[in-house]
Amino acid sequence: MKKFISLITLLAMLITALAIFASCGMTASKEVETGKDDKISWSYDPSSKILTIDGDPNAPAEMNAYTKSGDSVAPWYKYRNTASTVMISGVSKISANAFYSMYAITSVKFLDKALTEIGDCAFTFCTSLTTISLPENLTAIGASAFEACGNLTEIKIPAKVTSIGERAFALNHKLTSVSMEETFSTAMSQEAFDDIFMGIPAPTLTRFDANASNVEEQAPSDSETSNASDNATESSTETAAPTDTDSADSKDDKPQSNVTTIIAIVVFAVVIVGIIVGIVLVMRSNKNQTKDSQTVRKNDNSKNSKNSKYNKNSNSKGKKK
Repeated sequence: MKKFISLITLLAMLITALAIFASCGMTASKEVETGKDDKISWSYDPSSKILTIDGDPNAPAEMNAYTKSGDSVAPWYKYRNTASTVMISGVSKISANAFYSMYAITSVKFLDKALTEIGDCAFTFCTSLTTISLPENLTAIGASAFEACGNLTEIKIPAKVTSIGERAFALNHKLTSVSMEETFSTAMSQEAFDDIFMGIPAPTLTRFDANASNVEEQAPSDSETSNASDNATESSTETAAPTDTDSADSKDDKPQSNVTTIIAIVVFAVVIVGIIVGIVLVMRSNKNQTKDSQTVRKNDNSKNSKNSKYNKNSNSKGKKK
């Protein structure tokens, strides 16, 4: 009976371990999540960390307006700490705050030429963003659209752009190369230029002719360098670093799949070791019980033999009398 109970217990432990391991494995391999926001469809693949935004290629649509926090944030904001690549097509306008504070994004790719406008603060605080190639039909870049993208190193403003909002590329400390259409950049005042690239140690400006292949590279003048240095000390409530609450949310939202899998493996290994030890103990117990049983039988046989001899001697004596 004891042996049967021990085996049942070990079997239950094994089933529990397998259930935990399976559930953790399922958590680690989540399926692609999809959604729809008015005329825009989106999907997120946790395995590739790609966020895809799709509109109608035949009738490009504008995104809905979003807020930086609260109930009206972009529906993909929950992936801000995991999504590393954004792929966009069939969208004519990226709305304000569409990718605000999506810290993990490293690259943005436009799959067609539909985009014509990028809204205010669309990519603000995308601190991991390193590359973005703006589509050629883009005409307007909103205020603070790429502000505080600290790892962005170069940017080429498409030739059709006629409007760039204030602080559009401010505080991008690694931005060293800027290309702009010659006519547009020449018409821009120094004050406007300094405002757009506020807080950046004067980047190298390359002017290109939209109708020619040649480009003209210009180093900033002494006055430009001075203005850029002065602007670097300016502060702004708009570009304040994420709050402690945001940081806490960031930590809480980080994917736990790898940690969970490791824990599951450890638990599974411990249970397996426990089962093996249990089986060994049961086998030893059975072996000891067998030995004890054999010893008892041997003693009983010895006693019976002695009793038999005693009875035989008694009978023999009785007959003699």
